[in-house]
Amino acid sequence: MQTFKVKTDITSLTAELRKGNRDAFHHLYDAHYNKLCNFCYKVLNDKTTAEEVVQNFMLKLWEKREALHLPDEIDKYLYKAVYNNSIEYLRKKSKVSVTDNFDINHERLSHSENMIETVELSSRISSIKKSLPEMTLQIFEMNRNEGLSYPQIAEQLQISVKTVEYHISKALKTFRQNLSEYLAMALLFIYLINNKPF
Repeated sequence: MQTFKVKTDITSLTAELRKGNRDAFHHLYDAHYNKLCNFCYKVLNDKTTAEEVVQNFMLKLWEKREALHLPDEIDKYLYKAVYNNSIEYLRKKSKVSVTDNFDINHERLSHSENMIETVELSSRISSIKKSLPEMTLQIFEMNRNEGLSYPQIAEQLQISVKTVEYHISKALKTFRQNLSEYLAMALLFIYLINNKPF
């Protein structure tokens, strides 16, 4: 059985899925099924129905894998597709337009849309991080994930504090330039990064 690393092999996993690789499909199913069910539940407020919607979608994904235009970054696609299937279920159930007064809590709907945006933002951040130079990414991760101050990073890497400052500044500038469409969430992200130890 072929194994996949969720983070690093997402592109090859999607490619294998298109080819009809059952291992790739099972990996995708196992990695995302529970998360998609929880996400769908927030829209439908019914656990059994949420599981049914997700199962039907995953079956459709497998059956029509060759005809579907699956992006390499498939995570965002899965959430959007399940969201659309959930809305379609509600439309059929109530037999009214999505814009009419069907039985759905607007707060849940808004929350679900925010979750989609969060998934999109997370995917974009991952892509941006991959585009950073190796040294810049390393210093950024040491500051953001490990909580190391600039002097601590400088000491570990045997570089000057000024060099650390340069790379952190470069990383933040790259994030700001590439996250403009997610302004509110991007500002929060940048704020949290900026409040790491110096």
